[in-house]
Amino acid sequence: MVRYVRLLWIFLRTEMQYELEYRTNLVLDIMQSLVIMGTSVGAVFVLFSYTTVLNGWDLEGMLVLLGCFYLVQGFSEFVLAPSFEKFMEHVRLGTLDFALLKPASAQFLVTLRQFRVTELTQFVLGALIVVVALSRMSVVSVYQGVGFVAALLCGFALVYALLLALSTFAFWFVRVDNLMAIYWSFLDAGRFPVDIYPGWLRLTLSTAVPIGIAVTVPAQAISGKLEPLGLGLLIVGTVTAFALSATWTPSYREPFEPLVPGVRFADFNQVEGLDQVLDEGLAAVVVEPVQGEGGAVPARREFLEALRARCSALGVQLIFDEVQ
Repeated sequence: MVRYVRLLWIFLRTEMQYELEYRTNLVLDIMQSLVIMGTSVGAVFVLFSYTTVLNGWDLEGMLVLLGCFYLVQGFSEFVLAPSFEKFMEHVRLGTLDFALLKPASAQFLVTLRQFRVTELTQFVLGALIVVVALSRMSVVSVYQGVGFVAALLCGFALVYALLLALSTFAFWFVRVDNLMAIYWSFLDAGRFPVDIYPGWLRLTLSTAVPIGIAVTVPAQAISGKLEPLGLGLLIVGTVTAFALSATWTPSYREPFEPLVPGVRFADFNQVEGLDQVLDEGLAAVVVEPVQGEGGAVPARREFLEALRARCSALGVQLIFDEVQ
């Protein structure tokens, strides 16, 4: 983990050096972001000068939602968009091997390698808008604060999974720019509460393109509008989006493909070949000690011991899933 944090810092520092080569352009980009975000905040104040509540949302709630929108958009454009655009370019040009052959996780290198430093302004100002809105609220409970953080992190994870899935279409189609353009259009719709849209669009923004969840649910959590059940379902849904990738059974995975890449499978109870499947590019190894679908099939002792020894040698986590 420390190794990858250091790599992230090196990548970010390199991109900052590139941006600083053109300081005037950097300043103009930051000023542009300030004008756009200032205009958005001003529009909210103008709107609420004519009313006190908009479809159940008061001024403070709308400001929090606007801040969440810029947090999600800033995160997307700061690191995800440039990284996935470069990934698709590598696939199109046939240069993806340059990333795959490096001694680090391929998924990490293709999804978190590029940064657009000027977009960090959106993220910082989005956080500032949220803080100002919270200061105007009377009381914020511990549950609301924890729910906000959990929902926002789930939103980041869902956006990451969505962009990763969309970018993998580059393996089958020459150009997938139009798909990404659709995503950015839906993202722009996220600046308003998802519950103000008609049913079909609300469903789209909550499922196929979960921008509505990523932006609206954190604002609902901090405003006290999110029930514990709703937060639990969001967390479970986010975990499921990633856990399906680690499911061995094809009939479970295939209806939801493309899934998060970088997952490998090894034969159960087969010690031979573990060294080839498990290498330094892994973050963790997941195993069910007892396979339950075709009857109770326990893992052999020597198999679990070999797994433990290999994971310890690589310094990766060994996870026992669904211990019977």
